[in-house]
Amino acid sequence: MPRINSSEQYRRHYVLKIIWRDHPKLYGTLPAHQQWRLHRYYQPTVELSQVELDEHRRQVTIQQPSLPQAAGKSFRQIERLYLLAVSLSQRTGAPIEVCLNAVIQHVVLKHAKVMQPTTGRTVRGGVYVVATARPEPDIKLFARALLILVDQHSDHSDHGEAGV
Repeated sequence: MPRINSSEQYRRHYVLKIIWRDHPKLYGTLPAHQQWRLHRYYQPTVELSQVELDEHRRQVTIQQPSLPQAAGKSFRQIERLYLLAVSLSQRTGAPIEVCLNAVIQHVVLKHAKVMQPTTGRTVRGGVYVVATARPEPDIKLFARALLILVDQHSDHSDHGEAGV
């Protein structure tokens, strides 16, 4: 595979930035570790010039020599799905969001494990879930969850119940 030049790397950063801003659930078609690789290498949530991105990529490649190839592979997967949705939208006249949902649903269901409901009820239609990984942990959200856990633990302790 030919080496990717600086302009192409910056184009990828920009494309991922737009997808993250406008269609973040598309990232959910990748496992979390691949999403984090994209964020680490291409920095789509950070405003960078081409020179700054080049320097960032140089530094991160020293730390993780396999990252450029892994991130490039993940980028091609997301870009292929995005272009498929755009093409579908252009051919059918359907809004891009509808086409993205169809593409995401197809990808997710293709890899999903089918489970039967335990209630004995018949389920009509399906539910699918995608997880979009944040580039960095949300410390405020984590702290809030921890406070809720502490509150629940103290409620159980007050009633003589076993703690969490």
